[in-house]
Amino acid sequence: MGEIRIECHEKWDWVHLELGRANAVGPDFLTAMDETLGTLSALGDPPGFELDRASRPVLLTGQGAAFSAGLDLTTLLQFDREEMEAFVRQFDHVFRRIATLPRPTIAVVNGHAVAGGTVLALACDVRVGADATPKGTSYVLGLKESAIGLPVPSIVAEIVDVSLPSGARRNEIVLTGSLYAPQDALAVGLLDQVVPASELTSLAESVAQTFTQSTGRATRRLKEQLRPALHEGLTTARDDEAFLDAWFSPETQRRITAVVESLAKRG
Repeated sequence: MGEIRIECHEKWDWVHLELGRANAVGPDFLTAMDETLGTLSALGDPPGFELDRASRPVLLTGQGAAFSAGLDLTTLLQFDREEMEAFVRQFDHVFRRIATLPRPTIAVVNGHAVAGGTVLALACDVRVGADATPKGTSYVLGLKESAIGLPVPSIVAEIVDVSLPSGARRNEIVLTGSLYAPQDALAVGLLDQVVPASELTSLAESVAQTFTQSTGRATRRLKEQLRPALHEGLTTARDDEAFLDAWFSPETQRRITAVVESLAKRG
């Protein structure tokens, strides 16, 4: 397993997801992300840097052809209900921490962001993406859960609700399980801006610069006002029985198994 690397710059902090296996979201990913969020919260104001830490944007990006390929189905398929229930609680905790981080957050989408990977991007305040991977190959984004017969956990529904405009486009994204190339993702609201891969870093830092005029106190309060349900959910138990029931249904298990077998054949 790789790491999540924090890179501190003068006015912002980069968070590089370098966990391997296309940054698939499993227990190890969530543990590493939780630790990273704790580190970001504990960092003091950097000496000689212009901005107090609380007002410094966080830029989150992946590695190679993947931002995050979504749930680690290979691992999760082996879980019994008790283990899966614990995973869903951990997922809720970590993704809620990302969505309520009291600093501006920018998802810098460098490659595939499918299902949980798209949710990871949506949990950020702004989403910018490359038009292709660093090697020039195509990639996709989308909420694929419905395609394998799953509703979404409560936290995912909450993130989608505050991050995507309501209406037909949101219904299409959630209910069809469609996957979108970057320009199409821009059109439906999954991305806010798209540029050539060679320009992605400069675009992301340009966006980060626009956030540096505020103060940490103002940013924290504004995010609480813009996403009240997510903040209130920090102290509310979530009921994800419907998700768990669907996960362990024979039809969904069959579909997940088919996906895992397909991934294994690709190597």
